[in-house]
Amino acid sequence: MSIRTDLAVVGASCRLPGRLHTPEQLWSALLQGRDLVTDHAGDHPRSDILPAGILAQESLRFDATHWGLSATEVGAMDPQQKLLLELVDEAFQDAGMALSYWRGRRVGLWVGTSCLDQALLRLGPGQGGTMVDTAGAIPSMLANRVSRHGLVDWRGPSEVIDTACSASLVALHQARQARDL
Repeated sequence: MSIRTDLAVVGASCRLPGRLHTPEQLWSALLQGRDLVTDHAGDHPRSDILPAGILAQESLRFDATHWGLSATEVGAMDPQQKLLLELVDEAFQDAGMALSYWRGRRVGLWVGTSCLDQALLRLGPGQGGTMVDTAGAIPSMLANRVSRHGLVDWRGPSEVIDTACSASLVALHQARQARDL
């Protein structure tokens, strides 16, 4: 059996602290040596978590109509799920490909994550979370939120990788190791 050695990065997208919304803005910030970690709370309610890399509120925009999601479902979604949907769409746009072209095809998705903050907020003591809250809060749903969505409907592997700080790198490695897509 031979191992496949081809890997394609089809597009890129990002939302990062410092109001960085494009890969070009990230590259520019890296070249300038910008520090994107803040040491002040601004209007953030949790000043005890600083210093931190905090996304500006406008970075969390989400077009629920585009994705055909109800207000109830969107209200229960972890911001990571909303961002991931938007960023996957933008990455395909960046590659010059319509996301709809890949609908129903054997496409794999590997997502690195390690953040449980929304699950703790929504499902913690006294919260009484519903199934909608659970599906919207737990990180294990990140990949399936995208790949199994009706507008995407990918038929390949859909995996969430949680290895703490190395999650993104391990997800990339797992995607690289995947065969028979």
